[in-house]
Amino acid sequence: MTAIGKRLQTLLVLWFLVAWLVTIGVLIWEPENLDSVIRLGIALGAAILLTRLLTASDRHNLLSPFFLIGIITLIFYSVVPSLYGQIFPEPISYFQTKAPRTSHDHAIAYIGSQAEILILQFSAFCFLVFSVYLKWKPSEKSIKQREVKASSRPNYLAAIFHFMVYATSILYLVSTWTTFGQAFFSSGLGTELRHALAPLMSFSTAALAYYSAKDTTNLRYFGPVTLLAALGAMTVSYTHLTLPTSDLV
Repeated sequence: MTAIGKRLQTLLVLWFLVAWLVTIGVLIWEPENLDSVIRLGIALGAAILLTRLLTASDRHNLLSPFFLIGIITLIFYSVVPSLYGQIFPEPISYFQTKAPRTSHDHAIAYIGSQAEILILQFSAFCFLVFSVYLKWKPSEKSIKQREVKASSRPNYLAAIFHFMVYATSILYLVSTWTTFGQAFFSSGLGTELRHALAPLMSFSTAALAYYSAKDTTNLRYFGPVTLLAALGAMTVSYTHLTLPTSDLV
């Protein structure tokens, strides 16, 4: 890494650290009209980080779970809703219903809410951890030497995330397609577990993509199969999904 690259990486670490601390302050003291500034600041830092990764010699870091989850949550749970609210301040005909609160009302209420700030805090934390890793990671030479030594050994981390993806996929199917699953996942501990399934599967699939890309054993060929199985399970589950009434309020 060049001197300029090191300084840029240090700046990114400080940038995301400040962004993360600001989100904590916003959640504690609840000042108004700071959501746009935080969103823009994190998005700008993410754009700089993405540019650095695209111009680096080792692009495996683009598949890092922390980077993928951070960028996905930022785009789809903050930037896109914000753009929707600016483009469609009034409900479009597709969302107009006779319900007391339409999907449009929920979307507009979400923008700048505590929920979105929590999403931005999580995204900033993911970018912060990833930036710290890039700042202090071992040199590429030592990494390649370690990969050569590990090439003949089973990739236990990839195997663990294969198992996690299949386990969460099965739980998704059980929670939607069986009477017992619907009863268990609609109250008490089951509700908490159901809410944890999506982020657990997201992290497991992101980690699996990363480790499969770096894997040199035959296990790497099962990565796409596992990811397609997870996508199929999610699709089948949501076509049969019936949420409790409390989740729709």
